[in-house]
Amino acid sequence: MRKLIIIASLFSFSSSFAQLITNKPETQVQMLDSNGNVVSPKLEIITSGLSQYKNIIYQRITQQYITNENQFFLDVKLDTTYIIIKKSPKIKDVYSIGFFGDDKGKKSAKNISSVEKKEWLIKFNAQGEIDSLYNWKEFRDMFVSALSVQARENLINSSLFAERKTQFNNHDEVQKLVLGDIHYLFLPYGDTFDLNVKYLRLKQVKDPFTQEDLEILGDYYAEYKEGSSNTVNILAHNQAGPDEKPLLLQECQEYLRSRNNTNEPTSEVTSVGLNSEQEYRYNKLKKAFMWVTFSDVITINLQSRGNLRTYRLWDAN
Repeated sequence: MRKLIIIASLFSFSSSFAQLITNKPETQVQMLDSNGNVVSPKLEIITSGLSQYKNIIYQRITQQYITNENQFFLDVKLDTTYIIIKKSPKIKDVYSIGFFGDDKGKKSAKNISSVEKKEWLIKFNAQGEIDSLYNWKEFRDMFVSALSVQARENLINSSLFAERKTQFNNHDEVQKLVLGDIHYLFLPYGDTFDLNVKYLRLKQVKDPFTQEDLEILGDYYAEYKEGSSNTVNILAHNQAGPDEKPLLLQECQEYLRSRNNTNEPTSEVTSVGLNSEQEYRYNKLKKAFMWVTFSDVITINLQSRGNLRTYRLWDAN
C-alpha cells in the first residue's frame, strides 16, 4: 500500500465498518466489529491493465452550474471533450495525450485551456499512475513566457516574477499545474484497500479566491457496487472544516470588496463552504476505471457554484 493514510487516531464506524485500533501505520492493525469480534481484512488491489493498449480514449463531460438557495439551477454550461492517449512509437514507455472534439482526433476541442491545446508526453509507473511529464520543460517555457508578458505590462513586479520563474523551474510544480484532473484520474492505481475500513486522506483542493492549494482532510474508501462482484467503487470526500471556513470567508469578503467599483452596498457574506468529491468505478476484469467523476462545489451563503467533470472510458485497443 502506498498513498493511503492510515487513520491517525481511534476511529469508530457503524456496524458495516470496523474499528481501527492503531495510531502507527507500521503497527499490525486489528479490527473489531460493533460486537467486539475480530474482523478479517477484505483486501482489493487496484491494478491497471491499460499498459497492454496502444490507444486509450476517455470522454470528458464538464458541467458548470449555479444554483440558488432553493437549489434551482440559475445557469448550466455543458462541454464534451475526448482525451486520446497513444503509446509513442519513438520513445519507450512514453504516451502522448491530446484533447479533441471527437473520438477520432480530427476535430478541435472547444473550451479547453492553452495547456490542453499542447501535446502532453507522459510516463506511467509500474502500478499505472502517472510518473512524470516527459516534456515538462516545454510547459515551463510557456509559463515563463506568460510571466514575462505580465512583467512588461507591470501586472507583476520583478520580485514576484523571479519567485514564480524559480517555481516553474521544477518538474513537480509544472506537472501539478499541467495535469490537474488527469493526475487524479490514474492516481488510485497501485492502492490496496481493505473494504472494511475507511481511510483518511489529504487532498489539495484549489482555493477559489487565491487559486492556491488548500490541503483538506477527508474520507477515502472502497466498496463493491451493489449487485456486482466485479465492480469496485472508490469514493473520496474532502470538505472544508472549521480550520478552513474562516479563511475562506475572509478571502471571499476581500474578493468581493476588491471588485466593487461602485458605492452600491453588496450582500453580506456570512458563510462559505468548499466541497470536493471523487468517485471511481473500477472493473476488476478489465483492470480499468470505467467511469470517474470529480465534483468541486463552493457555497456562498446558500448559493452554490459547481464544477462537475465526468470521465468515461470510451475505447481501448
